[in-house]
Amino acid sequence: MEAEDRKYLYVFILLDNFSVTSKNSIFNMKSADLVVDENGKSSYKITRYLDDFPFRYYTVVQEISHLPKVLSSIFLQWLAMVNP
Repeated sequence: MEAEDRKYLYVFILLDNFSVTSKNSIFNMKSADLVVDENGKSSYKITRYLDDFPFRYYTVVQEISHLPKVLSSIFLQWLAMVNP
């Protein structure tokens, strides 16, 4: 990837309002895909949204107060990646 060659690190940070009773959490989201088999029969495949998340590097922050620690951890991991 061009970003990795240039030693860039793109991280998708999800701010999630998670609680035990929350139905709106990213962890509870699902996506549906239409699947057509070899006989032409179609059906839906339900998967958790994060299982097929399109970004290679992402993190979920559930408490906004944890954001500084998460960002510093990401930065330290990036330093370890570019300086093996």
